[in-house]
Amino acid sequence: MNRSRARSHRLLASLTLLLAACGARTPLSSDGSAADALAPPTDATAPSDLSADGPNTDAAAKPWSLSWLKLAGHLGDVSDIKVATHPAVGTVVAGTLRGTAPLGGAPLESHGRSDVVIARFDQAGQHIWSQVFGGERDDRATAVAIDAGGNIVVSGTFQGTARFGGAPLLSRGGQDVFVARYSAGGTHQWSTSLGGAGSDDSKGLALDGSGEVVVAGIFNGTIAIGARSFASKGSDDVFLARLSSSTGQLRWARAFGGAKRDYLLGVAAGSDGSVAITGYFEGDASFGGATFSVIGARSSDAFVARYDAAGAHLWSKALGGNNLDLGNAVAIDAQGGVVIAGTFASTASFGGSSHTSQGLVDTFVSRFDAAGQHLWSKSMGGKLDDEPSSIAFDGAGNITISGRFSSEASFGGPPLSAIGRSMFVARLSGSGEHIWSKAHSGTGTSEATVLAVSSGGDVTLGGRFRGEVGFGGALTRSRGAEDVFIARYSATGVHRWSRALGDTTTATVHAMAVDGAGNVVVAGSLSGVASLGGLEHASGAGEAVFVARYSPRGDYLWSRISQGTGAATVNALSIDAAGSISLAGHLKKGVSFGGATLTSSGSEDVFIARYSASGQHLWSQRFGGSGIARPQALVVDAAGNTTIGGYFVGPTSLGGATIGTANGPSLFIARYDSGGRHVWSKAYVGAGLSSVDAAAIDSRGRLVVVGRASGRISVGGAELQDVPGLLVAQYDARGAHLWSKSFETRVRAPKVAIGASDDIIVATDFSMGVTIGGATTASIGSSDVLVARFDASGAHLWSKTFGGKSTDTVASVALLGDEITVGGSFGGSISFGGAALVGNASAAFVARLRGTGAHVSSRAYGNDTTLSSASARALSVDASGAVVLSGDVSGVVDFGFGAASTERTIFIAKIAP
Repeated sequence: MNRSRARSHRLLASLTLLLAACGARTPLSSDGSAADALAPPTDATAPSDLSADGPNTDAAAKPWSLSWLKLAGHLGDVSDIKVATHPAVGTVVAGTLRGTAPLGGAPLESHGRSDVVIARFDQAGQHIWSQVFGGERDDRATAVAIDAGGNIVVSGTFQGTARFGGAPLLSRGGQDVFVARYSAGGTHQWSTSLGGAGSDDSKGLALDGSGEVVVAGIFNGTIAIGARSFASKGSDDVFLARLSSSTGQLRWARAFGGAKRDYLLGVAAGSDGSVAITGYFEGDASFGGATFSVIGARSSDAFVARYDAAGAHLWSKALGGNNLDLGNAVAIDAQGGVVIAGTFASTASFGGSSHTSQGLVDTFVSRFDAAGQHLWSKSMGGKLDDEPSSIAFDGAGNITISGRFSSEASFGGPPLSAIGRSMFVARLSGSGEHIWSKAHSGTGTSEATVLAVSSGGDVTLGGRFRGEVGFGGALTRSRGAEDVFIARYSATGVHRWSRALGDTTTATVHAMAVDGAGNVVVAGSLSGVASLGGLEHASGAGEAVFVARYSPRGDYLWSRISQGTGAATVNALSIDAAGSISLAGHLKKGVSFGGATLTSSGSEDVFIARYSASGQHLWSQRFGGSGIARPQALVVDAAGNTTIGGYFVGPTSLGGATIGTANGPSLFIARYDSGGRHVWSKAYVGAGLSSVDAAAIDSRGRLVVVGRASGRISVGGAELQDVPGLLVAQYDARGAHLWSKSFETRVRAPKVAIGASDDIIVATDFSMGVTIGGATTASIGSSDVLVARFDASGAHLWSKTFGGKSTDTVASVALLGDEITVGGSFGGSISFGGAALVGNASAAFVARLRGTGAHVSSRAYGNDTTLSSASARALSVDASGAVVLSGDVSGVVDFGFGAASTERTIFIAKIAP
């Protein structure tokens, strides 16, 4: 048994921590979906009151105490890899290591929560050397490049004190930027840092013709770069710096931005020393020249700018429309011309004629000459989301782009297709004409995150994948939930070699509920080998679904896992009065949940599975068509009828007649009896896009659904407004529409719960701003928390927003009597009306509010030390008011009964009121 596997088994054997328990009896709500908060710590802002009943009134915070905690699963992996190539050096990979994983040589182990890993491979893909650098906290690589002499330059971020081969570097704030240079043999030459009291992030690295280093990123507050100091004008601003190739000393530095968020995503350097950057901005911003204004009030626009070798502004441009438009990657040709790749939604202009997206998000490529004159633009993609990550020129002036797409997309040539999500790589001529394009084969999913192109046109891709995937050679199966890959192709697109890196096993919770006796049931995804408290479970060829039941004291009772040659993901869970457990999700190929194998007829089909309280399989069903059907909401009524909601693309049957063809994601609702037989189903196909994310049933049997919508849609009543928005709708038990409303905002995955008087509580994270109850409030950070209350007829009663300057997300909402409990994740700090909760990059929160939205108590979990990170994914409340919270946690964690060190792991915690 190798050191990595032995360490995995020791971890699995020691992870179950069963602490003093208390009983629980009755479930109030169940709801759960994935949520991540990975953002720098910043200041919390007081909650905003959108209601007519006056501001929040702080109540004395109630004490919270942990009843018990369980940890299960394992993850040690390499993630977020970047690649660079050189004709003599070969391929160099830089990434982020958590736990223990091999990269071709002996297994490497991180010293802290995450470390920087660098590995070199020869031209045939054989491992030469690999090293780990960092400190005791969170350190990661964000870019790598190789100069003409074969020297390797890596940039990234670090926290606290970290070593990158030389003297230790000390961060000035929560997170600083490092740049380090190594010889081709891995010997350290120099390393330096830049940063301030806030959080700073490296987003790109480029080397010019003389080997000078250009590093670019974002900062908040004040940043020190050498002897220069800059203060941000908005929540995030852009920095750009040139360093000496031989010593790392600062040559020059610049900062750009406006009063709102300005985000850099790509940087490139030309042979003449000129520099180009791209990204996106909100509001008004300047990048050294004219000030640009974003086109839409709730949107972002892409930007591209070029500077000379001394950092002087040459030209800059704003690109886009009135939706979300991003510049993702940039490259400079031998003549100083610039090409960028990005994403857009709806209609946008990139310097020439307007382009209209085919699906949710499409890819654009735009080329400009050295003076900034627009030469051409191309749009490409499919009916779902398509996103480029990298772009590069070869020696002949051809352009190569890479990224990801879903289901089917064209990048100028014949359509590429995949089951779910796939990497793509496409080559265009200098005039934008398609030469070749490729996707992966197999039943898994993949994404290309980085690209390097040699002067001769050979392409090296780096990215991540899960399941069984082929990159042109034999199929490769990930050893865990997600592995990283490197793949090399010739200038004509012929596969040369590919390698999978890492040794990962993971389990992730997606949904949770508490039954009438206080037993806790969790469901989620498993890949590799993991323990859920009892026997170890091993997934099959793809990602598997697990369901596990624990007693009110946290004792393991039983667990089940899906089997088969395909893959499945669970999105929702519900428990009926008899304790039977229903799961809903989507599957690919053939999967069994304990009965007959269910085989998908399209890219993704719906599954519903029901188990008895003792874990016996009762029935399972599959529904779908030739496209994609994905349920995201599930609720079971008192009679055992199951209702699901979600979205579909393409002709779909949910057990009745085919419900139509959707040009883009369109919502559906379907009901089945206690035996899984179809009762009714509805779909709404219109000019806009829509989905159902959560559902609940009130005391009169009425169904309430919440979701997302954009464009012109009707869900049974009058047409709703033509804006991106939060959707709330109500139907009777037979599926007849009662009322529907939409509210202007951008939401991710709203949640819903029903009060004793059939009032409706909606909780969600939102970005840009929200208009509800006659008032408009802008989000403070990337996303904030919204809690809103409506009466049974849909009339708005009150709304509250909460957040800080980072990313705050909602996982679940539940009620006990008239008190509202919200669970989720935050970065930095957040206030729900009481004292601010303070954390690191990611922490879980639980907040309890009165029926009026006033603060009762709130608490952060899983982030009590500088080495930890936690994300909440699901929450339930029992009759005593105890909260059961579940999600992912890593590092040194302390939920209240002493610290425990763990790699990324499921946690389930019961918290007494």
